[in-house]
Amino acid sequence: MKSFIALFGILSMGDVLQYLVSASVRKVGGKWVFSAGIDKSAVAYGTISVAINETGWNILKVSSNEDFSNEDQSYAAGLIEGYLSEDMIYTHSKNIYTEKEPSEFIQSILDENAEWEKEESAVGDREYWNHRHYLDLQVDGVYDGYMAANEGKPERALSKWQIQYANYDGDVGDWNSLPHASSKGKLEKQEKPDPLTIDNLDHCSALVRMTSDKSDLLIGQSTWSALHTMFKLHKIYDLPLRRTASAESAIIPGRLTAFSTYPARISSGDDYYTVGEWMVVQETTIGNYNEELYRYMNGKNVMQWARNLIANRLARSPEEWCKLYAMYNNGCYNNQWMVLDYRYFEPGKGLEKGGFFLLEQIPGYAKYWDATDVLNRKGYYASYNIAFDPFIYEMSGAEKMDGWMDGKREKWDGCPRARIFARDVPRVQDESSFRALLRYNDFKHDPLSRCAGYPGYTGSYAIGCRNDLNLANGTYPRPGLGQRNHAATDGKITSLRLMKKGVSSQIIAGPPYRDVGVFAWETSAFKDLPHWRLPEKYEFPWIEVDQDGRYEVVGLEYADKRSLYECCLLPSLLPSSLFVGCRQLCTSVLLYGPPGTGKTSLVRAAANESRPFSPPSSPADRYLLELSPSACLSKWSGEAERRLRGAFTEARRHAPSLLFFDELDAFSLDRGQTDDPGARRLLSELLIQLSALQRDDHVIVIAATNRIADIDPAVLRRFEKTIEVPLPTAEEREQMIVAMLRGVACDMEEDDLGSIAEATEGWSGSLLRVG
Repeated sequence: MKSFIALFGILSMGDVLQYLVSASVRKVGGKWVFSAGIDKSAVAYGTISVAINETGWNILKVSSNEDFSNEDQSYAAGLIEGYLSEDMIYTHSKNIYTEKEPSEFIQSILDENAEWEKEESAVGDREYWNHRHYLDLQVDGVYDGYMAANEGKPERALSKWQIQYANYDGDVGDWNSLPHASSKGKLEKQEKPDPLTIDNLDHCSALVRMTSDKSDLLIGQSTWSALHTMFKLHKIYDLPLRRTASAESAIIPGRLTAFSTYPARISSGDDYYTVGEWMVVQETTIGNYNEELYRYMNGKNVMQWARNLIANRLARSPEEWCKLYAMYNNGCYNNQWMVLDYRYFEPGKGLEKGGFFLLEQIPGYAKYWDATDVLNRKGYYASYNIAFDPFIYEMSGAEKMDGWMDGKREKWDGCPRARIFARDVPRVQDESSFRALLRYNDFKHDPLSRCAGYPGYTGSYAIGCRNDLNLANGTYPRPGLGQRNHAATDGKITSLRLMKKGVSSQIIAGPPYRDVGVFAWETSAFKDLPHWRLPEKYEFPWIEVDQDGRYEVVGLEYADKRSLYECCLLPSLLPSSLFVGCRQLCTSVLLYGPPGTGKTSLVRAAANESRPFSPPSSPADRYLLELSPSACLSKWSGEAERRLRGAFTEARRHAPSLLFFDELDAFSLDRGQTDDPGARRLLSELLIQLSALQRDDHVIVIAATNRIADIDPAVLRRFEKTIEVPLPTAEEREQMIVAMLRGVACDMEEDDLGSIAEATEGWSGSLLRVG
């Protein structure tokens, strides 16, 4: 195999290292040849954005050329992925994929599977089995691409099994839980389930939410996994394969797919996919505790990872996805799948029948059904590792585990996560509040996180778990509720707005930190785990990634000065060349939230923090121009519009500058709520000025409102970022009280401060000052 090394453009920003690199692969004289850059006439090409130390994610996009055969496209897509991501694959192999070869037991199942697939493919559906073959070609390509990139570097050579295991691990993990063949050829029967194996089945939290006014439909998932797996990779595949081998056949529905995953893996593993522009597929693991079903977990079916990808690629509807996935059930990696199709959703009316399907699998049995009515009736569907269907629940053996599992898991709607979702879902009305719930963990204060023993609560009873924060010397009802290498390691969401942009999502890497503290290897109880070249600290923001692999920062998990400063101001002050291919600079930000939460103070503080980064030619202080309704509005016709135009002119003249609109709703009242011609003229002028704003103007418009619902939709669309500034948490209220009492003589105990903070739930910072 002949190859050429692509040129890596490396950007160093202190301790931040990010780079963007592209490559293509052609077939020349029967040999595969790599070249640097994007060549759209090649068989496949790709781009990788390495920003894991800045965002917690690397982003890979791989595209293939429909002018070539399905076989060549599949193999070339794997080649370019292995070639571009070789350094990540090598890193991950040191932390995770350490076994060079499968065990004798696993190899026997793989051999059985290969023989069975060979026989079945000769008589089975040709379309299905062709695409099964293409998946193997793609995995082979990943391995060959990796080895080509490391030609002449024997110290970096990997076995083919290490790449295969990256894709097979869901199946292999369940096969390894079977009674193994002993040296005497007899089965070694387990007397009872292994507690650690059982507890590891708590693998994800997921939610589908229709807002109260049915204007939006949101879906997302939080992966729960081991901490040393946090080498996060967001992939976008654009593979225009044809349904059949014929060049005249239609392109597959799932040619464009985006998903969270890991190096060397062509499926997700987390199992969150945006597919074919309108479909979203996700799951949480339900597991199997019934040993009687072990006999169905053999090699005479299709491995789970492959069934997943075939369904993603070929399905034209949620129902067809379920039908394809249920075929050839091998009984491994048993999940509850949610399949949502946005084409069935009409804002203001809801979801049409057929738009949302559930599928649940156990060994030997899979059931799927249309759950659209559940979503329309309840406004949400939450998933948390418990089967919904009573028969699946009973057959999986979960019911027999109830007492052993602390009694908190006995009913689908009675476990802690079910109750937290039910309590907090009504607050979810937009992307921001959806993100917050999907990562929620306040286990030291939330009564639904309590459990028997000491200290009386567990980081496992939350939407985004933090088992790593449980006490090493704690006493818990079962091992899985105590301290262990287990946490929510990411978050992924999408919405109607994002799906209209293609397979776009908002994603975050690392364990939740808003209420429980940031995960850092140095201070973690699990600092001795292999974590070579993983970020040292996981205080990353949410980012929004589009179908081309470009990303921009949305915000940190908490809305504060740092969130506004780092995510909006800092990128706008640094040279745009630093962010080519990674993110766009921001020119407009809207802060919203209840009165008294400090939105105005937040802007002033962030503006003050940006001084050191002002370009040398600018004034010492970044220019902040504040515009309140009283300073702009006038009884004279046309005067308010003139003042508004003047504010934008002044901001440009003093660039780089911030133009801050306090009480934006006074400038931009929804046209459906007013007939005042003056208000309409002012609104029109604001829209003109916002539309005219250019990035090279070096002006950032920041606005604040307590009444976001009253703002005209056209104005909302012109703000590139919206950041929620919510009411303070109990911990934040306690910190505020301490700050307010600083210098004041009082004999309050720490417990008194905590009691006051708990008693002032729903209070803003300004209300605390006067209260």
